Amino acid sequence: MKNRLVAVLILLGVALILVGYFSPWVPHRAAGLALTGFEIGEWIKFVPEVLSGSSPLRRVDFYWPPVVAAMGLALLAGKSRPWHWRDWSLVVIAAILSLFPFPLLEEINDLNGIKANIGRLGLVAMGEMTCLVIVTRQGLPARLRGAALLLAAGAGVILVSGAFSTAEPIIERLYDQAIDPGSGYNLTRCGMLLLAMAGSIRLVND
Repeated sequence: MKNRLVAVLILLGVALILVGYFSPWVPHRAAGLALTGFEIGEWIKFVPEVLSGSSPLRRVDFYWPPVVAAMGLALLAGKSRPWHWRDWSLVVIAAILSLFPFPLLEEINDLNGIKANIGRLGLVAMGEMTCLVIVTRQGLPARLRGAALLLAAGAGVILVSGAFSTAEPIIERLYDQAIDPGSGYNLTRCGMLLLAMAGSIRLVND
């Protein structure tokens, strides 16, 4: 029963994250000015204070949601062998989701570009390593999987919330109007909270 509850929480959380991440975080009547979670990290890099480094904003924090979703799916599959096609499907989807933070190739064509994007590359590596460990380690303990999911999802909620709070006044100044966080932002955070809850249940009730 507890395993089924954890599975439902993970799948629901991943669904909310993906729907929310590609839905407006910054709503606007003009479609071209509405920003999704996927877009905001790229869009805001052109803002003068972000370009100059005077803003404390960490753009990499906007890329946590798909990696958290990937870890949720991979860790859901991390049970004892034998695996079924569903388990392999979860890991493949997780590996694909882990690639979302990967920067454009022209941004990492030299050492300076790699250094500037080390955080995003680290997120990609974290997701892909999770998939690799799940595939190569047989019967990874449920408590360990729960702890990893709790830490990743908890960090994701905190860092995404902090990044958006830092970006909000910048966007308001550029748009010359107050903005309220869109439904996508709230759905994404809710999804990560559900994954953190699933991780805590697995950690405590192993």
